[in-house]
Amino acid sequence: MQNIKFNYLYRDAGNYKFFGSVIFSNPYNLSLDNIQLLLKNPLINGEWFIAEDLKLSSLFFDKHIADLDHLFHEFETVLFTEEESKSSLSINEFINLLQKANWNY
Repeated sequence: MQNIKFNYLYRDAGNYKFFGSVIFSNPYNLSLDNIQLLLKNPLINGEWFIAEDLKLSSLFFDKHIADLDHLFHEFETVLFTEEESKSSLSINEFINLLQKANWNY
């Protein structure tokens, strides 16, 4: 079984980027194509989400300007990895959490 590396980023009002990732287990051996489809459909415009709503670390910069910056993070890629999962969620559980999120934007 290969784990899944979910890569995402935060882009502030000045277009500065801060990158992050999380490793999920993949107990049902989902394909990358299937995972990507299941992830992108519930995202805002196929790419935007609020990290805290999905139990992910927010990637804000130390100097967060509330009136200019926003809460949204951007989905970048999913990859297979041999890295060990440190998340309490599997990719299936993460997808279920994402599909239940309600962002009315």
